Amino acid sequence: MPWKLSLRAKFLRAIVPYVLFAVVLAFSYVEFSARRSAEVRLTSKLDRMSEIQARVVADSLWNIANEQTKLILQALATDPDLVAAGVWDDTEQLIASVGDIERIGDFPHVRNTIISFDLNGNTLNIGRMVIALRDAQLAANTRSRMLVAIGLAVLLVGTIIATTLFAHRVTIGRPLEQLLASINASRKDGAYHPVAWNSRDEMGEVTAAFNEMQQKKQADEKSLRKARDELEARVEERTREVADANRKMTEAIESISEGFSLYDSDDRLVLCNSTYRKVYHSQNELEPGTPFKVILREAVNAGVIEDAIGIEDAWIAERIEKRRNASAPMIQRLRNGQWVQLSERRTDDGGIVAIYSDITRLKVATEAAEAANEAKSTFLATMSHEIRTPMNGIIGMCNLLQDTELSSEQVEFAQTIARSADDLLSVINDILDYSRVEAGKLELEEEPFSLRQCVEDALDLVSVQAASKDLELAYLLNTGTPATLIGDATRLRQVLINLLGNAVKFTERGEVTLWVASHFDDENRHCELEITVCDTGIGISDDKISRLFKSFSQVDGSTTRRYGGSGLGLAITRRLISLMGGSIEVESTLGRGSTFRISLNLPVGPDLREAALDDVRPELENKRVLIVDDNATNRRILTLQTSAWSMQPHAVETPKEALDLQDEGQVFDLGILDMHMPEMDGLDLANALRRGPTATMPLILLSSLGRMASEDDDRREAAGFAAILSKPIKPSPLLNAMVEVFCDQPTRVRPDRDADKSKFDRGLAQRYPLRILLVDDHPTNQRLAQMVLSRLGDLLP
Repeated sequence: MPWKLSLRAKFLRAIVPYVLFAVVLAFSYVEFSARRSAEVRLTSKLDRMSEIQARVVADSLWNIANEQTKLILQALATDPDLVAAGVWDDTEQLIASVGDIERIGDFPHVRNTIISFDLNGNTLNIGRMVIALRDAQLAANTRSRMLVAIGLAVLLVGTIIATTLFAHRVTIGRPLEQLLASINASRKDGAYHPVAWNSRDEMGEVTAAFNEMQQKKQADEKSLRKARDELEARVEERTREVADANRKMTEAIESISEGFSLYDSDDRLVLCNSTYRKVYHSQNELEPGTPFKVILREAVNAGVIEDAIGIEDAWIAERIEKRRNASAPMIQRLRNGQWVQLSERRTDDGGIVAIYSDITRLKVATEAAEAANEAKSTFLATMSHEIRTPMNGIIGMCNLLQDTELSSEQVEFAQTIARSADDLLSVINDILDYSRVEAGKLELEEEPFSLRQCVEDALDLVSVQAASKDLELAYLLNTGTPATLIGDATRLRQVLINLLGNAVKFTERGEVTLWVASHFDDENRHCELEITVCDTGIGISDDKISRLFKSFSQVDGSTTRRYGGSGLGLAITRRLISLMGGSIEVESTLGRGSTFRISLNLPVGPDLREAALDDVRPELENKRVLIVDDNATNRRILTLQTSAWSMQPHAVETPKEALDLQDEGQVFDLGILDMHMPEMDGLDLANALRRGPTATMPLILLSSLGRMASEDDDRREAAGFAAILSKPIKPSPLLNAMVEVFCDQPTRVRPDRDADKSKFDRGLAQRYPLRILLVDDHPTNQRLAQMVLSRLGDLLP
């Protein structure tokens, strides 16, 4: 045990060194001052003595009275402080001396004084006198003072220590002793022992705080004992409740039909019910604390799990890995023919809760449903094929019928039959595609294709229907979109036809537009596409959008009655987009129209640019173009497209604005006019422009397909259009027409006036004399093929 110093000793150890230091410092200063004063007095005495004796000795030395000089020095020797003295003449011959003249230079107090003699007013140096004094008396005085100082220091230090100890005893020692006695007494009997010390200082405050602390401690201990008693009672009650809850929980777990197990964070069994034990083990094999891996290994070794037989180690490794993730449910087949669905979830503390559900009946029912669905898909595919065979005959014979001489009423009947057959064939195709998707037999191709061609083909198929309803049909493909992509062009075209067809079907007035935005990732050689189809149709309310992509479902029954359809188009569209790895979204406002947005990420094909459209054409550069169209979308598309070709477009909404520009003297190199505008059609506007300064300006007319009346032929000829293009506006024919205009080449773009001609090329047999082998098991198809070949110039099979 280390030596323990008392508080009094520590107090003295802290104070005494400082007291001693202060006393030594004070007496040292006094001694230094006294010694300094004594040395000053001795030096002053030496100076006076040397000066006086030099004058006294001068006459004797001048008169060569050496005896007298010796007597003078002997008289000096009576001074107790004198050590030695000597007189030398001007030849440095010693005349007289007293004391230890040989060591006179070794003493500290020495004066060498020149002896001068005054001869007739002239001062002559006739010798020198050396006097040395000693400090013997000074040393004796110093020793006496040191003895006195030591005595006084001892007395002073002793007084201070005694006073300090007394003060410590009175102010600190006694109250501390009382505090210690109180603490020891409290330790012994645990009772309250107050300290009776009422001084008005810090110790008084300490003792008062100690007394208060003891009182509070006594009260706290009393409260603590009471709280402890209450806590013990509550713990006993809660223990009973926990035991009751555990019993109820165990009964509840045991009562559920599913197997239940709980494992801790170390994957050791905490609890499970009998159903879980029955799934893999006997009643007594599973004990809390058993690792899951051991339980799994025993079950596999026992051959309980059918799926693991023959691949035990690999199956266990895969099962453990899936358990670490504990996400999607797993299905296991047991040896007894039972199917079990296992759902595992992590708890907050890292454990695992597992539910084992017997899904044998569900599995059997699911397999039966899948078999029924497969049978349904097979039936639909078979029936679709069987229906398409006679439909093929109907459509083919209808086309042959329209190629014969018919009255106007018969032509209308034949056209009605053809449209009805096309609609029926579209429904059949939807059913066939849906059955393929449901059966998982629809596979996508991966071939390079032109996105622009795919979009334009889809637009061509709906353009006639859009024109029949006086709808504006427009599209824009963003500049920079790769020319070729890799994917299934047929299915993408089908998606676009479905969306555009629906947009045209459900829009009575306004416009249908298709926008293609793209972002090309040069590093990964992929292109992100965003295809948007917008219409100004009837729209869809928010509460019915969720039904939009469901099979055999439309927004409401009135939609089917008014517009027709099978309700499969959008369902198939979403499935196809999903197969392509994309997504489809819809935004709609009831009464204002809908917007469908498709997002796709497709690989890029070998051609990134469309040279014919993307290259700068010097013949078009800086040409001023006047665009007149009452549709804002068409104006925007034409403006963007011509700007991309380095032209300078100026777009106006009405013919009046165009004529105002003419009156202002504005000159344009080319005019692009819309045929159908509210105030004045394109033909009248062309004639008006021909009467002004722009009479020689080349004009291009834009008209919806099928809306060019034959009675307007003369007016078109009179207007002298350089080209007539059909809507939707396509970049290729527009660029072709403008190049021909500015290169003075005859235009090759003219409206389609061949609708009344025969659909069959009767000279084909003469140009290609072929022998054709026709193989078809259906008589109608055989007859149809023979008749079509005969119309092509007697090409007989």
